[in-house]
Amino acid sequence: VSNPVVTLSNTTLSPVTINYIVTTTFTSCTISDTVAVTVNPSPVSVAGTDTGYCSGDSVLIGTSYNPLFSYSWSPIIGLSNDTLSNPWVNASHFGSVPLTTNYIVTTTFTQYNCSSNDTVVISTFQKPVAAFNMPDSSCTQEPTTIVYTGNATPAADYTWLFGGGNAFPGNGQGPQQVSWTNTGMAYLSLSVSENGCNSTTETDSIFIKPTPVSDAGNNTSFCSGDSALIGVPALPFHSYLWTPAATGLSSTTSSNPTITLFNSTNTNQLYEYSVTTTLFGCSVSDTIQITVYPLPTSDFSFSNVCQNQTANFSSQSVISNTAGWIWDFGDGTVINSNQSTSHSYITAGSFNVELFTISSLGCTDSITKTIIINPNPVVFL
Repeated sequence: VSNPVVTLSNTTLSPVTINYIVTTTFTSCTISDTVAVTVNPSPVSVAGTDTGYCSGDSVLIGTSYNPLFSYSWSPIIGLSNDTLSNPWVNASHFGSVPLTTNYIVTTTFTQYNCSSNDTVVISTFQKPVAAFNMPDSSCTQEPTTIVYTGNATPAADYTWLFGGGNAFPGNGQGPQQVSWTNTGMAYLSLSVSENGCNSTTETDSIFIKPTPVSDAGNNTSFCSGDSALIGVPALPFHSYLWTPAATGLSSTTSSNPTITLFNSTNTNQLYEYSVTTTLFGCSVSDTIQITVYPLPTSDFSFSNVCQNQTANFSSQSVISNTAGWIWDFGDGTVINSNQSTSHSYITAGSFNVELFTISSLGCTDSITKTIIINPNPVVFL
């Protein structure tokens, strides 16, 4: 062609001249001409290797300085100097998504005004914060919630120390549920690492108070209208609260109140009471079950007779399971007998007859009725 495009490079530090000769032919006539092409040296721009660093730290980019070159960086945000060959990058970033910046360096061979560009990609990662919240105190065996409040994501690495406590899940961001068996101060710490950035170690303390022992006593049973002592003797600094409060208790705040209960039905009734024991703000509850047996209803029938005659007595007591009857005939005679019995009075008069009806559960009811024993007539011959 008559006018080709020449593309040349020069990686030296001096101009390079190349002579190009063109020969032009017209029919059988030829002629030649020479042109000299001078290629000035072009610098090689080196912005450095793509990398990342932690917010607040610094990273060096670019390459070593060459006095023949001048340098210009853009953008200038975060750079220690935008005209150095190898400036420091130091930018702050707060956010879970890394801040990515493309830094472009333009390198110019000053003498020949030839330039080239190169780009480096710098990622700025936020520095994780190992912050967490928890109460100032807790109780032994009581799960305590510890909540992470820092800026790291769930994918970060969390290193917890729970001061001898048992934690669930015990790793990761949490929340953590921690319980301690020993009283006193417990010291916790947390450090977090994400994207190669490490937090400072956060520490805090919690005071573990003793959890009291709550004892409502052993399950018990008694007959309707009877009483029982429940709970245990009081301990210093302990407080007590019984529920339900509306039925049968002599006191709702005593450690061992007396309870009196009634059963007006014909079947056993089950009651449940709970005591909450508190010590220095730590509370625990215990429960007791009380079975109240029904009472039998005593009654009997009889007829008045004369002295030395047999009086018949028949129990009409109401109870589902009767174990026995005790008859007191009012003349000094007391017998254990069956439901029906008889008795002869040798003297006339009125006598108070009392029947004790005893259930199979040991509950007793009694009733007293008066029988009239008529005197025998006197016959005169």
